[in-house]
Amino acid sequence: MILKELAENLGVGEEIFIKLVGTWLEVFDEDVKKLEDIKTSGNYPEIRIIAHRIKGSSVQMGFSRIAEVALAAERKAAASSVDGIDESIEELKNLRREIAELGLSLKRQPDRKS
Repeated sequence: MILKELAENLGVGEEIFIKLVGTWLEVFDEDVKKLEDIKTSGNYPEIRIIAHRIKGSSVQMGFSRIAEVALAAERKAAASSVDGIDESIEELKNLRREIAELGLSLKRQPDRKS
């Protein structure tokens, strides 16, 4: 199971990792909402900061694909561009759904260890 491996990589049990994922999802959702709200504002520094935060938290959790998408958005914002931001936001949302689904399947496994 992918999330089990991620938990092991962080050096925590599955129960703790599930809680970490839950917290990560909450913050991620807030950040993506902020991106959606300001994407056309021209506030490139704020877009870059939010994308950077998503990237950093995703790297910490081991969610490398999300980190890659956020990095691309961060670089575009640093170059004062939001070209492709809608696609990036949609890809972030799709990847988020995959993580949430994997987390639910991990919760249902009877042989979890903390």
